Amino acid sequence: MRIRQAILFALVALSGCATAPGEIPGELAKRAPQISNPVEGSPFVRLVFVIVERATTPDGGQRLVVVGHDGDLQAGFAIAFAPSWPTSPGSGRDLNFKKGSVVFESIGLPSTRFVQALDRLYSTGTASTQMKPATKFEAISLSGDPSALDRGPAKIKLFYDGDSAGRHAELYLDVDVRKGWVVLDEKDLVYRRPIVVALAAD
Repeated sequence: MRIRQAILFALVALSGCATAPGEIPGELAKRAPQISNPVEGSPFVRLVFVIVERATTPDGGQRLVVVGHDGDLQAGFAIAFAPSWPTSPGSGRDLNFKKGSVVFESIGLPSTRFVQALDRLYSTGTASTQMKPATKFEAISLSGDPSALDRGPAKIKLFYDGDSAGRHAELYLDVDVRKGWVVLDEKDLVYRRPIVVALAAD
């Protein structure tokens, strides 16, 4: 409900914004919500985006372009989902999970702004100025099926392991193509800097 309220508020607040060069055009993108949504009673920051483009990749996976606003500036990126998410047995209290991969891709200027906003909102101080062309995350689906997004919402846990110590990162990705939004939620504050470093080109 809070996500829906944030999106509805943005439809009114940003209705007069014009599309700048390098931004994603269209009314849906222009009226996208503010990406930053503090989690009540928590130090975590929730990032909310609307889906403005959806396509099938050559390998049969799904690719979503998502945007929001950081103040008056459009911020966003693309998300590519692997076509296959086979079921992997869990352990202990865990149920069977679907395992796959997710790639965050730069879409140019909005992605530059996304990384800069992330650096500021996470208070990581990396002074990052650009997003890498692509960053791959290993992933497990906690609920839903990322290979069949039309069937309903999917909650996905993302994992990133860099090539040096201290680069491991985890975060949550919620996708609902029917309602047209994507949410990034934090797993732990300790992962803030590794997430920004994983996505940043510098």
